[in-house]
Amino acid sequence: MKKQYGYAANTLIQIILFTGILLAINAIPRAVKNLNVFGTRIPLQKEFDLTQNKRFSLSDQTLKTLNRLQKPVKALAFTQQAGENSPTEQVLKRYAFASNNFSYEMVDLEKNPIRAAKYGVKTPNTLILESGDQKESVSLPFRGDAPGTEAKITSGLLRLLNPSKAVVYFVTGHGEMSLEPSSQASVGTLKTDLEAENYTVKPLELFSVTDIPADASVVVVAGPRSDFIDAELTTLGKYLDRGGRMLWMVGLDLSKRDIGRKPRLEKFLKGRGVVLGNDLVVSEHHLPVQSLDAVLIPAAMRYETNSPITQGFDLATFYLFAQSLKSDKPPEGGVVLPLVYTSPKTVEYAEPLKVAQRIVETQNYAVAFNPAKDKRGAAILALTATYPVKEPAVKEPSAAKTPSPSPSPGAPEEKKKEARMVVFGCSTFVNVGMLRISPGNRDLALNTIAWLSERTEQISVARPSETPRPVSLNEDQKAFLFRIGFPLMPCLVGLIGTLVYIFTRR
Repeated sequence: MKKQYGYAANTLIQIILFTGILLAINAIPRAVKNLNVFGTRIPLQKEFDLTQNKRFSLSDQTLKTLNRLQKPVKALAFTQQAGENSPTEQVLKRYAFASNNFSYEMVDLEKNPIRAAKYGVKTPNTLILESGDQKESVSLPFRGDAPGTEAKITSGLLRLLNPSKAVVYFVTGHGEMSLEPSSQASVGTLKTDLEAENYTVKPLELFSVTDIPADASVVVVAGPRSDFIDAELTTLGKYLDRGGRMLWMVGLDLSKRDIGRKPRLEKFLKGRGVVLGNDLVVSEHHLPVQSLDAVLIPAAMRYETNSPITQGFDLATFYLFAQSLKSDKPPEGGVVLPLVYTSPKTVEYAEPLKVAQRIVETQNYAVAFNPAKDKRGAAILALTATYPVKEPAVKEPSAAKTPSPSPSPGAPEEKKKEARMVVFGCSTFVNVGMLRISPGNRDLALNTIAWLSERTEQISVARPSETPRPVSLNEDQKAFLFRIGFPLMPCLVGLIGTLVYIFTRR
């Protein structure tokens, strides 16, 4: 009898010890997310996201931003109903899981009006990011699990990490695209996206200044329709010579007989190693089309893998009324490299206006190919260029013309090691209409400006969009599954019962 009690007690002790070990294994990673061994952080928790587009994982840009956190950041999420399993909390949990310096608290707005008033919160779905004396407010989408939630939180973290804003100037005076979202052809959406990434966007009347403002991080020329005068190009040249950063978007203007050619601008770019093709890049296919736009939007899926702008970038980008680019001999010490390529099934037509008219008239792509002038194969639609700094920054502009706009307070021009320039052979790929249908265009434009302004931590690799993938079965497949499944389940149950009976009889 005592022997039986001994067995029972031993079994009970083993059960208790085993249960305790399981509880400890489960509790330790919850209390300590990472183990630091000789300066190396070893994660004690691990999650697996098996969805194709990683919808339950944080993006690379968010992870890079969280890794930059040197001080604790606390997020206060003011919602109407702060539940443990709310979509907003699920997103914040991923942030807290990825970084020991990020924590969060869900606050019921109705139950905590005094606390909400302290932070100036008046509407639900407001997130306050707090680190020391710094605070940033973020307006979240109505549904916390919406695709834009992570982007808004990460943008708020970037503003917290970079209190000083980089200034991006958009040149005006040559028919460039408007900064106001008044039409599909404006860059209003890009302006909004830049401001969300903690940039300040300003217009710049180039003809009225003798020097680029000292607080300029990047100067953008978005789709000029007329040529520049020599004085303007001289101003831009001086800006580049002392380490300036420029983004050019120069496409075709098919409303003009000369397709909007700009001889002085072409000479300026060629002197810096970039040659405009003045041709029309079209995707090669032979399907009937309903409009001119349907055939004049070549897609690009091949990018320079060694460039910080497109490293890991695999989204398609689209270009309407695009011309090809070629590299020429840059100034001494300069380097010009391709950035964006079209697919090999592309044609570069040497007579753009004639080809476009023919496509409209025939409603078909069957346009005669002239081997002597036209070219088949992958076309280069964007180039990057770097140049050594030639001269120091100019402190005082000449009094001959109107002085340049005053720079932002406390923002003196920094000495840069090199000048940078990116040229796209298309001016429409960042307009409101294109950004609406192609998220890849947006990410490529933001990555380009981040590289030009040396904010490489803001370069992102976007994930594919969420696309439903239903399983569709035809009638034969449904019948096959029924014939196999209907008799199989009873047989499987009978087999399991037989095996249980046999082993219990022994």
